[in-house]
Amino acid sequence: MDGLNQVNLIGSAGKDAETKLVGENSQVATFSLATNRSYKDKNGEKKTQTEWHNIEIWGETAKFAGNYVKKGSLLLIQGSIRYDKYEGKDGQPKERAKIVADRIQLLPKGGNNTSTPAASAEGVNTAAKQAEEYATSNTTSSNEFVPNDNNEDLPF
Repeated sequence: MDGLNQVNLIGSAGKDAETKLVGENSQVATFSLATNRSYKDKNGEKKTQTEWHNIEIWGETAKFAGNYVKKGSLLLIQGSIRYDKYEGKDGQPKERAKIVADRIQLLPKGGNNTSTPAASAEGVNTAAKQAEEYATSNTTSSNEFVPNDNNEDLPF
């Protein structure tokens, strides 16, 4: 059985995506992504811990990132974790983690229902379809939730 190397992150871009041409026809985009985790410390105070991730995207998805990923953009990233091994300035072996993204989607900020573009390894042509599906499937935002007072099927 093969293993599973899958990463799903939701966070904010730390900088605009930088793209460059590799070889004759391939593009790569890179940027950093910040994810936050909130918790309460032993005194009950809310704390936030920020983790920074290095994101790398190839092909058509890299072109999408170059056009749409801007500093502060809220993003869904799906891909796998990889490790680059290199020699540091001190001659010692070093290792750096990165996320190689297969799919990237811009998310709306603040719970609004604007459609958002997305791209995947299959190509950017699916972006319009994914944005339309997102807009039609999210008909209620968190600030529009209306509770159902019909509790007849509850077992208690």
